[in-house]
Amino acid sequence: MDFRRLRLDESRVIEMAEPDDNRINSCIEKWLSESHSAARRQFHEESVLTSADADNAYWFIREQYGKTAAKSAMVRFLRANGFATIRWRVFLAEMRARGQGIIRQVLRYATAFKQLRRVRAVAQNITFEKAFALADAEFGMMQKREEIRWLFELVRAKRPGVVLEIGRDFGGALFLWSRAAAPDAHLLAIDTKPVGRLGKWSSYSLVRRAFAVGSQRITLLMDSDSRSETTRQRIAALLEGRMVDFLFIHGDHSCEGAWQDFKTYSPFVAPGGLIAFHDISQNPAERTKGVAQFWREFTVEHETDERVVSDEPGFGIGVYRMPG
Repeated sequence: MDFRRLRLDESRVIEMAEPDDNRINSCIEKWLSESHSAARRQFHEESVLTSADADNAYWFIREQYGKTAAKSAMVRFLRANGFATIRWRVFLAEMRARGQGIIRQVLRYATAFKQLRRVRAVAQNITFEKAFALADAEFGMMQKREEIRWLFELVRAKRPGVVLEIGRDFGGALFLWSRAAAPDAHLLAIDTKPVGRLGKWSSYSLVRRAFAVGSQRITLLMDSDSRSETTRQRIAALLEGRMVDFLFIHGDHSCEGAWQDFKTYSPFVAPGGLIAFHDISQNPAERTKGVAQFWREFTVEHETDERVVSDEPGFGIGVYRMPG
């Protein structure tokens, strides 16, 4: 399912969450973050919500956070929009979800195998324009083209041997780093996205690990919190004494989270290595205010460079080079 095409009004979606239900709130934040800005503007124009919209919302939350969270969200969603016979609608949504789950899994693998063929056909020395076009079409890009082009060229000039990405989302940026890194690079990515029953053999993992070209290796730390000591120790073990040449931080978007990711993982970065942050624009969107605050604080004490190409809220990339 392409969540960017769901036709739900943003304010109505937020009504699905209980004020103290962090799982559903996090799910909604993720759903909103995966929507292109053009699609978000369309959401605001929608005034009529249908039972199909409720099913879509139910399936998304169920897939991300389980049946209990989805049921709670859907009941609120239905009540807020005047639907009757809520119990039956939830039951039918669950029945449809079970059947659709099997079908979607099959379709997901069919799509994954097509993506595998396309990804493996792409050489490492591909131009940025072709790499960005493929990543955006196949996986979706969360960064603006001109901003990520600037960072891509900085990374490619360095040809990093070790890349660490915090916050993978769809994996589009990780694909770019595989084409900018050294032929024998080790690329590691941390994300809270659930690993799924099949682990590294899930359709998502299969495609992302196939980004590796030549003798590159890609390690996905899924269902992992970058701020936990367990994750830090796993990274240390996987590095096997090597230093990180490029660290890309695109985590939970809170000021505290950005600071903690920097303080936790910057000691792994080699002298002269690059550390980049996304969504540093001082004209922030609601969900990027924490990173904007972090960047204001960070630039007071550190020499940095940045690229912000438009007045659209959010976005922007900042770069810090480790001393030495």
